[in-house]
Amino acid sequence: MIGAAERARVVLQIGFMRRFQPEFVEARRRIEGGDIGDPMVIKSLTRGPGLPPPWAWELKTSNGMLAEVNSHDFDSVRWLIGSDIVRVYAETANRKGPSRGVDVPDFYDNAVVTLRFASDAIGTIDGSCPADYGYDARVEVLGSEGLLVIGDVRGLAILEVRDRDVGAMIPIHRTWPDRFADGYRAEMRAFVRTVLDGTEPPVTGDDGRRAVRAVLAANRSWQEARPVELAEVAV
Repeated sequence: MIGAAERARVVLQIGFMRRFQPEFVEARRRIEGGDIGDPMVIKSLTRGPGLPPPWAWELKTSNGMLAEVNSHDFDSVRWLIGSDIVRVYAETANRKGPSRGVDVPDFYDNAVVTLRFASDAIGTIDGSCPADYGYDARVEVLGSEGLLVIGDVRGLAILEVRDRDVGAMIPIHRTWPDRFADGYRAEMRAFVRTVLDGTEPPVTGDDGRRAVRAVLAANRSWQEARPVELAEVAV
């Protein structure tokens, strides 16, 4: 894709909308400004409702849930703390697949990946799909001088309290377009500006390639039950 875009002299911008979502943009600004000191630990999660489409069940055609759901996490963690991932270790599990009619080999619907960055920061990514309670995407960044928590499970700033049997009802995000509505719009505006101005896109093909490399390393990790250096993976 990168080579094709260069040969055609067109803009290639990767659709990592979290880089345009206001709270993620603000968090990046604060981290770059040193508000929480040096990033030491980052935790990112994405949980999606419903099964992905059938083609994504097959690891050989989709790279699995770590690509379908968590590629955004692999991109945003390195973007937020400003350092490349150098090693990963992944564990996966298939808990809901059999009851949902998924019978392909190597399918997994839960994953946890530990990360080490070039800066010596460490982190985790966890993903689950289907997560029947709704769509959920949050990040926590622990710095040497403070903490940032990005995102909230609540979809609206409202709390509904019913009788004691039902309890408190908190509206949550049901889909990713709801969760990242502002980010999608800002992403499109940025792409149009790049096309019109002839400037470098804010999310490049190389950013996408680095996320793919991390996904491939994580898939190799859980299949081989060992930590995998990203330098081992060619993309």
